[in-house]
Amino acid sequence: MQPVLQNLDLRLNELLKYDGLRKGVCEFGAVLDVDEKNSVGFVSGSSGRELVDSVFHVIYHPSMESFVSSFKKEASRKICGKTFYFYETTWGRFNDGTDEMKIQNMTSPTHFRGLNVLFVASFHNNDATMSQFHMITFLCQCFVRSLTVLLPYYSTGTMERVDIGADGIVPTANTLAMLFNGLPSVGFPIRVMTYDLHTLQNRFYFSGHALSSLHTAIPLIIKVIRDSESAGGDNVIRAVVFPDEGSHKRFGILFQKAGIKMIICSKVRNGDEKKVTLSSSGEDLRGDDHVMLIDDQTKSGGTLIECAGALKEHGFEKFSAFVTHAVCTDEFWSKFVSKNKIIKIDARGERSSPYGSSEDDVLIPISIFKKFYCTDSYPVSDVFDEFKTGKELRWKKTVSGVVTQYMVDSVDGGRREESVKDILHILPLAEQVLEDL
Repeated sequence: MQPVLQNLDLRLNELLKYDGLRKGVCEFGAVLDVDEKNSVGFVSGSSGRELVDSVFHVIYHPSMESFVSSFKKEASRKICGKTFYFYETTWGRFNDGTDEMKIQNMTSPTHFRGLNVLFVASFHNNDATMSQFHMITFLCQCFVRSLTVLLPYYSTGTMERVDIGADGIVPTANTLAMLFNGLPSVGFPIRVMTYDLHTLQNRFYFSGHALSSLHTAIPLIIKVIRDSESAGGDNVIRAVVFPDEGSHKRFGILFQKAGIKMIICSKVRNGDEKKVTLSSSGEDLRGDDHVMLIDDQTKSGGTLIECAGALKEHGFEKFSAFVTHAVCTDEFWSKFVSKNKIIKIDARGERSSPYGSSEDDVLIPISIFKKFYCTDSYPVSDVFDEFKTGKELRWKKTVSGVVTQYMVDSVDGGRREESVKDILHILPLAEQVLEDL
């Protein structure tokens, strides 16, 4: 009888707690910010179990503030069957540079006892990752009922090809998983939600106190394609294009079920260099048909542009693109400038003359795409602002072991904001998260 009594005690405590804290009754999908009385909304007439299951207490890293704003908006306008309770946090530094963090409105050590906690994370750099693991570890020790870590972009997912000790390269693909596996137990496994993981093998690295929950953002772009069909004219997207066979194996079934035609490209690597050719195309497609390239992520934009080049060689003229994760290195952003010259930087850090002929100096802009779609899975908003306000674009390339630095000498950089707004469209991943949570 002890487990039964413990469960009854939990349910009664939660009912009493919510009854004492609420100001009023809110419908499913209500979004509430923490106020001085710690109010929370829920559904009138729910049983104790339904009440606890449907309420999430949300804490997030500052880099995901734009994502959370979108999340609030989507949850407010959509009947999702859940209520979300958002907390403000401060992420500062002590004088010695170590983390100083605080959850506002946390009133006692047992504040989260028996509650579902959702932490929205972004491991976009090592500093942010370590700070967030401090927070996640702390939440595990708060007697929570369940802990869900929403990590839309798994940043080290591209390191799966590294063998331990091979050429002295340190593998990092499973490091985050090991940190998750070593977290304190909260009773139920910690759920790590991630979207379009670069390689699905990484899911098996989670085997301790945390388990991965894999999801995809492809339904969002399928909706865009359906909307284009309704709009008609030149906006209709006739087919999707996969940059390699792996992407087709992974996402093809979703587009096949949706009845969308597909084109498959083939990627051939020669050392550090790669070339993309068209290996298979959809039937009954013409050169003037609008097609959309599909990939899980992009950092430099190189593969997408190479695919567009292969399509152009086969007579296609209209391209759009979608990636779930737009990581956006400076090399990527350089392709949004309408006209620019690529400048080499010599060993002394000084500019050298532009490479190649005058025609080669002008980088093929990403504006070859009619539209470029991505989600807000990666905290790109700040990068957008930096780019539009004149961020200097520099990057490195390694070819056959030789590292070369480049930078952009912009000819008409004043048109950056206009070109970005015309081309780039960010789809709110929160719309899909609400269905998957």
